[in-house]
Amino acid sequence: MLLFQTGMKTNSASRLLCSQPKKSADEETNQELNPGSQYALPASGKILEDFGDNGQRIQIETGKGADVEAMDEGLVHFVGMKEGFGKTVIVQHADKSETWYGNLDKIDVSLYEYISKGAKVGTAMDSTDGIKGSFYFAIKKGDDFVDPVQVIKFE
Repeated sequence: MLLFQTGMKTNSASRLLCSQPKKSADEETNQELNPGSQYALPASGKILEDFGDNGQRIQIETGKGADVEAMDEGLVHFVGMKEGFGKTVIVQHADKSETWYGNLDKIDVSLYEYISKGAKVGTAMDSTDGIKGSFYFAIKKGDDFVDPVQVIKFE
């Protein structure tokens, strides 16, 4: 099972690393998201594209037709097309952070709908070979995107 947990770091072998005494700007932003909370990963899969590749999102490879789920409860405040993300759902959470779910084949929520943690927001787009799927995932706090890998805990 994959979970999000604020303030955690993982290395390429998915082992938990110790927190540094001095916090970076990213870590401080991550703690502002919802200290001590665990978030559901939007879907099981592996990261195909790192945050550093574009500074806005990661791309997660899934199984064909995989459900994409909300990492936390919140209000759907955008449903439609976004440049660089394709068919997208944006959910605003109680702490005013946003989660973006893009490159969706199908959207299963409505604008201004309040959704629960783990609610299906849509379906990942199938790859061109038709064997797997993928979607984009981003976290935004204020005007800045936050690297989701900085808050993902792999178990």
